[in-house]
Amino acid sequence: MKGVDRRLVVSLDARLRSLVRWLLWTGGIAALLAGALLSLRLDHHFSGVLFTAAVHLPVLGWCAEQLSAIGNPLPGTALTGALVLAAACGRRLVSAVALASIPLAASWSCSVLKVLIERSRPDYSCERSVPCLVAGYSMPSGHAVGATVLYGLIATLALLYLRRPAWWCAGITLAVGIGISWSRVVVGAHYAADVLAGQVLGTAWVLLGVLVLSCDAHRVPRRSPTTREESASTTKQRSQER
Repeated sequence: MKGVDRRLVVSLDARLRSLVRWLLWTGGIAALLAGALLSLRLDHHFSGVLFTAAVHLPVLGWCAEQLSAIGNPLPGTALTGALVLAAACGRRLVSAVALASIPLAASWSCSVLKVLIERSRPDYSCERSVPCLVAGYSMPSGHAVGATVLYGLIATLALLYLRRPAWWCAGITLAVGIGISWSRVVVGAHYAADVLAGQVLGTAWVLLGVLVLSCDAHRVPRRSPTTREESASTTKQRSQER
C-alpha cells in the first residue's frame, strides 16, 4: 500500500482480525444467552438475583450506580465529541464522521426496537430509589447499546493508533463497556436479556465502525500545502548538505 509501512499494515490487520473474532464470539454468545434466558423463562429470576445481591451488598450497589451514571447520555456525548474532535484535528475526517454518526445511528435503532418490542421495565420492590425512577421500555438496554458502541470504537482506535499498550487499553475499555451494560441489571433498571440484546445490537454497529476506521487508518492523510513546502525544503537542504 503506497505511502504506508507494510509491516505496520500487517500488524494492524492482525490486531483487527483478533478484535473482530472477539466481537463475533461475544455477540453470538450474548444472542444465545438471551434466547436461552427468555425461552427457559429464567430472565426474571436471574435478574432478580443480581438485584437482590446489590441490595444486600451496598458496595456492589454503589459500584453499579457509578458505572450506570458513566453510561448516561451526557458523559457518553462528551466522550464522543472529544473523539470526533481528535479525529478531525488529525485530519481523519472519515473517522470523525464515523465516530459521530455510528453512536447516533445505534441509539436511534435502539429506540425503534424499544417501541417495537414494548417490554416493560422490572418492577422490583426495592429499598433503593434509583431503579424505581426508571421509565420507558426495557428491551434492548440503551446503556448496553451505547456502552458497547462507544467503548468498542475506543478499543478499535487503541488497536489502530497505539503500539505496545494497545491491547491493554482495548481490554480496559471493553471491560468498562461490559461493566456499564451489566450495571443496569444490578440497579434493577433492566432484565439480563435486555442487556444481552443491547450488546448484540451494539456489537453489530461496532463491526461497522471497525470496517470504516480501519480503512481510514490505512489511508495516508493529505498534507497541507505549507507542510508539503516545508518537507520539500527540508529534503532540498539535506541533499545540498550531502
